[in-house]
Amino acid sequence: CRVASAEVARSVDKLLPELLTKSGDTSQRINQMAVHTILTMADCKSVRDLHIIPVHLSRPVSSSTHPRLALSRAEMVEQLIINHGISTDKQSGLTCRTLSEFGSSGLHHPAEAVRKVSERILVLVYKVNPRLVRKQLPPDDDITRRNLLYRQLFHEFDKIDLLRKKEILEKNKLLQQTPNDCLSPEPNFGDINKCMSTTMRSVVNDVMTNQQKYYQLSKSVSGNNIHTNGTNANGSPGSASGISSPSNNSNNSQKEEDEKQCIFCSQLESVILSSNNSMNSHYWRSCPMLARCKECSQVVEVSSLIEHLLIECEHHESYTQCSRCSEAVKVDDFQGHQDQCIELSENCNKCPLCHENIECEEQCWKTHLMGENPCSKNTRFKMYQQKQVKIQI
Repeated sequence: CRVASAEVARSVDKLLPELLTKSGDTSQRINQMAVHTILTMADCKSVRDLHIIPVHLSRPVSSSTHPRLALSRAEMVEQLIINHGISTDKQSGLTCRTLSEFGSSGLHHPAEAVRKVSERILVLVYKVNPRLVRKQLPPDDDITRRNLLYRQLFHEFDKIDLLRKKEILEKNKLLQQTPNDCLSPEPNFGDINKCMSTTMRSVVNDVMTNQQKYYQLSKSVSGNNIHTNGTNANGSPGSASGISSPSNNSNNSQKEEDEKQCIFCSQLESVILSSNNSMNSHYWRSCPMLARCKECSQVVEVSSLIEHLLIECEHHESYTQCSRCSEAVKVDDFQGHQDQCIELSENCNKCPLCHENIECEEQCWKTHLMGENPCSKNTRFKMYQQKQVKIQI
């Protein structure tokens, strides 16, 4: 028979304090048994849905907390992040803000083992929300880096930032800067080819050849949680949902061949080619997921436009990042920007077009730029809608 959630909650509320106490026991056998029991309960769906265990574990630790108890709590929190991922649900106890506050409190604990685990927790959270983690820590300067712990932590952050920058640069290799004669409303294929380097043509061809793989990968990601260990919500590695017979595989291959799509907006190639001379023309002029940099005319994804202005753009030195809203702002306009700046909400991205906060959810950028209530400043989507109407007529 099914146990009522209220009954489960009452049982967990009675058991958890006792188990937490035992998790700090000096006997290693009792300690490990208590930790194992808590984590096993947390993995149970009926208990997990109540969020009781993560909420209790992720409360900040004080300097007076017993080292063994503080260490057990920190290790369990780390394991919950690995097993369940960082959540956007504010009641889950596993949000970026809650975990960064917990990790920050652990850094001040006198026990070195507790500080080390807290450092690893902050690194996991930093991969998802770097701004929020840095907000919990002292400023990253020479004085702070004299502290060995902070120096090691900021070094890890630097490595993550460098990796993120490399990923952005690699992603934007597909969309290189083009000369003015390529910016006509509908450039023909010959003109675009003149504007593309040999490397770019190679990249585009490779992407178009392998676009089905990217599409399958994007479809395999699901759930509300942001996973940091490459697993899906059930804890198993992200993979195809099943194994098809050879005949099914051939049918699927034929379907995928017939339904080639833009790797950015997922529009069918057949629909795109009915209103554009080529897929390249679609990228340059009309893909609603892309935008042209107003400084250097390079075409980039809207989701990475802020990073482009701060890092890759040839005029990046003219821009600085606002610590309040995370947008790229011209240095000359920064004072005026602060008067009308909209603070970036927790677990949100900032749209560089309309400056609104976007909740970090699966397909959030596509929903914002192409959904039922699309971004009011996305002129490319308006062009896309007009073309869709013409095609239907």
